[in-house]
Amino acid sequence: MAAIVGVLFFYDGKELPQWNLGITLNGFVSVFSNIAKASLLLPTAEALGQHRWNWFSKESRSLMDFEVLDAASRGPWGSLLLLLRAAQVRGLTLASIGAAIILLCLPLDLFFQQIIVYPNVWVEVASPATIPRAITYSVVAGQYTQNNQTLGNADVIMSQVVQPFFYLNGTTPNLNVHCPTSNCTWDPFETLAVCSACDSRISQELEFGCVTGSGDWLTDVSDYYNKTSFPNITQCGYFLNLTSDNPVLMTGYVVDPISSAIGDVLETRLFPLVDAITRERYYQGSYAFKDVVDPILDFLIVGTPGGLEAIHRNETPVAHECVLTWCTQTIHSSFLWGKLSQNVSATFLNDTKREFPFTFGEDAADYIYNANISLTPPEQHLSPIPKSGGQPPNITFGVDNTTALQTIFLTDTIAPSFITIPSSAGGSQVKIDTVDAIGAHVRPLAKNLWLPPYGNTTHYVERIAETMTNTIRNSPAVDGSLVTVTGTAWDMRTHVKVRWAWVILPLVLLVFSLVFLIITVARSSREVETVGIWKTSAIAILFNGLDDDARKNVTPNCRMGEARTKARQLRVRLVPE
Repeated sequence: MAAIVGVLFFYDGKELPQWNLGITLNGFVSVFSNIAKASLLLPTAEALGQHRWNWFSKESRSLMDFEVLDAASRGPWGSLLLLLRAAQVRGLTLASIGAAIILLCLPLDLFFQQIIVYPNVWVEVASPATIPRAITYSVVAGQYTQNNQTLGNADVIMSQVVQPFFYLNGTTPNLNVHCPTSNCTWDPFETLAVCSACDSRISQELEFGCVTGSGDWLTDVSDYYNKTSFPNITQCGYFLNLTSDNPVLMTGYVVDPISSAIGDVLETRLFPLVDAITRERYYQGSYAFKDVVDPILDFLIVGTPGGLEAIHRNETPVAHECVLTWCTQTIHSSFLWGKLSQNVSATFLNDTKREFPFTFGEDAADYIYNANISLTPPEQHLSPIPKSGGQPPNITFGVDNTTALQTIFLTDTIAPSFITIPSSAGGSQVKIDTVDAIGAHVRPLAKNLWLPPYGNTTHYVERIAETMTNTIRNSPAVDGSLVTVTGTAWDMRTHVKVRWAWVILPLVLLVFSLVFLIITVARSSREVETVGIWKTSAIAILFNGLDDDARKNVTPNCRMGEARTKARQLRVRLVPE
């Protein structure tokens, strides 16, 4: 039993051992528990057998007690009979302890096997996990067309993953995470990111009316640069700046001034608060987010849920102002069973006010973007610790003005854009890339993910921001290296857990059997001259047996039942010759 306790104490809380010859920990416990059980029963049975002689040495007893004590020393059934007998004869108390020990040894195997359980535990492995982060961001060299000019340094990778969202069929790319196991965790860290926010207060600026104005949203209008070419049409719906000289229809429909027939319908409009061509500002560049410095895009999304019939009924539209801007995010990341979970616990935006970042030349379309994005969060994680000691310096995250401008050019694709329902077509269409000199792109649209019931404006803008953030983090730094954060990989291993409460019964039986044995030895030592040390042996009876008077009560060929009856009636005592 000491070997079992010692081995279990050594392996408690450790990984399941792999022993030679395929022997398991349960096998070891099983073998030694059976040895312990047998070693426990043997001296208990022998001591109980000795009590058979001691019982008859004091005074005359029922001869049946001899069989009861003898049966108790030979197994559980006899021990049970002895305990039942002890309830009637108070003098069998000490022998009852031995009988109880034998009975309680029956469930010992169960208790030994219940001692050990094998929980699966996540343990750290040597191979590290990595997840990308971004300190700075620069565009990938390429070409793009803007203002009828072929320019370089277009952000090709960002365009490939973000532009599909503008056609309402985008997919957020996965981060290049390396996790050598099925479970990895990372300490919190900061990364350069794109943050988003939406506000619905712009709704109060919308007014319903029917006016004659610019039909820039019509599907067949493709020359967005030449604003004087937009047709004048009579249109009804919800306008921005309705009473100004240039009201902007946000959602509504064309009305024939003669027949009052309804023509093309504008279901949703995405309107930039900084013009994509002239960089003219509306509401000083923002209505609800004036505190956001150097936004990538600040735009309105206004549309009428419910489709064509709802627009014809002039139902109130859903209006949001949303902004995309550079920021840093504090990320808590984990990877479990193939799924990456990221929790943004904090964000940091530059709140230092400065002049409008565009500087214009003689031509309104000839401008320079002056803003170099610089972000230094006051509280940071994973900052390098200086060799000289002291507090680690704060990292400055940033985007150069060239890259920032390319990102703005990319979002010019989405705002301005329109979702329309032409009277000549059978369904909705999305018109995008309106600032492209080649001409706007028009595609059929199955679902409008900007509006209910198929989508949600705030959530969709968040998806665009997440896509841009993942692209930035997956992109290499200026020197071509990928900035990563090292985390911990965990592997599930089987450990040994010892439930020490199940050891109580074996230890209690061990102590009681020892006490029972010591008391029996002490008593037998005092009575050795009168009784002798016979234990469970029957030789003393064979050599001596009952006297003549006792034998006359039972005939030689009597049956067992008759002999038992006589034994209950006959009282005997052990006496020396």
